[in-house]
Amino acid sequence: MRALSILRNKHWLQENGYSFLTRVVEFSLGILNFLLLVRLLAVQDFGAWAIFISIAAIAESFRAGLLQNAFIRYYNVAITNRLKDLLGNTFSMNVGMAVVYAAAMVFLGQQLFTVLNLPNLQPARVALALILLASAPVFQVSLYLLAELRMKNYFQTQIIRPILFSIGVVLHFFFDLKLDLTLLSIYYISAAIIASYVSILLFQKQAVPRLGWDVNVFKKLYLFGRYVFVTNTLSTTKQNIDKFILSALLGPVSVAISNVAFRFINVFEIPLQSIALVYYSKVTRSISRDDTEKQGAFFYTNLAIILALTIPVAGMIWFFAPELTVFFAGEAYAKSAIFLRIIIFSALVKPLDKLAGSYLDGAGFPHKNTWSVAITFGLSLPLFYFLIVKYQLIGAAYGFLLSQFISTAIKIYLLRASFNFSPTKVWKTLLDLARQSKTPVDP
Repeated sequence: MRALSILRNKHWLQENGYSFLTRVVEFSLGILNFLLLVRLLAVQDFGAWAIFISIAAIAESFRAGLLQNAFIRYYNVAITNRLKDLLGNTFSMNVGMAVVYAAAMVFLGQQLFTVLNLPNLQPARVALALILLASAPVFQVSLYLLAELRMKNYFQTQIIRPILFSIGVVLHFFFDLKLDLTLLSIYYISAAIIASYVSILLFQKQAVPRLGWDVNVFKKLYLFGRYVFVTNTLSTTKQNIDKFILSALLGPVSVAISNVAFRFINVFEIPLQSIALVYYSKVTRSISRDDTEKQGAFFYTNLAIILALTIPVAGMIWFFAPELTVFFAGEAYAKSAIFLRIIIFSALVKPLDKLAGSYLDGAGFPHKNTWSVAITFGLSLPLFYFLIVKYQLIGAAYGFLLSQFISTAIKIYLLRASFNFSPTKVWKTLLDLARQSKTPVDP
């Protein structure tokens, strides 16, 4: 089956193209950084940097969880003269969360890195404290652009930070300059500051308003966003909990080895994240227009497209795992191949899990999504700990895979209650798309 020929679908490309391109650029730059950092840093330092990135990702999930879905939902149904209040309140909450997080990192960061056996990461906690503050404007702009589905502009604003950070890493590699964790964190925060400055220049009048405060608007954002906030926080923490437990129990070297394997898994995030981003906005619009009969069709079509792109790539990665890990990371990370062959199976079920979460949030059931993630997190935490203690590094791979299967099973149960989800319909849609891809497409 020519899976990639599905991309010939003109309508699908128009809706998802720039979102997809954003993930492609971010992933490509991430791979470039990975290839250079595994050569510039010692294994222990590379593992510490993986923890740094994980903590930063969790911090950004706090903000996105509370504000992103809630803003898009109410922006799509808001009365025109209330948009200013919506933008102002969102920006106030955005900045407020950044201040709280920065204070937490300043006062609690030292204890956190001590527990994780990462004394060499202590200086970087200042950068972690400043990341949300520095990136607040660009996040505000991204909310507006996503709500408007202005994906070309969204792409332009999102690629600035990773490009700038990658330039610093590339220069160190080609000029054989010394690089340490402190300097890396400085590059990371500097890239965030510049990206926000450029976003303000481009979209300040439309998307970056003055700080505002309206109790009714705040309540709406908070009451909806609280569920997604908990969902994102638990979900992102669950995705990184193995790194934290590995670092605390076995040290940062084990984190570095597992991180190499997860780099290959990240390739599947490109279609998954880009499609899910647009899918959520489409669900909110179909709900606001009482167009409920299309919800199931949206779900099956998007899931089938993701699986068509995922299955052949996952098969090749599994088969060539030893060669791929040594080629991209070097002999020091050869053990990552076994880890990779276990976790690669998660790529076959995660698309259903991700899209189901987007559907539940967009359809007005964020509490169901929150409970599913909370249950998965509650089961995963002791599971990770037990498997890592008993089986060391390989236990983290099995823990991650089992956690993903648990989460997907819960989402299937919730979908069956929403629109009678059927796995056979997924495969039927996948076959239909394959047949369509073999027929000429009108220009």
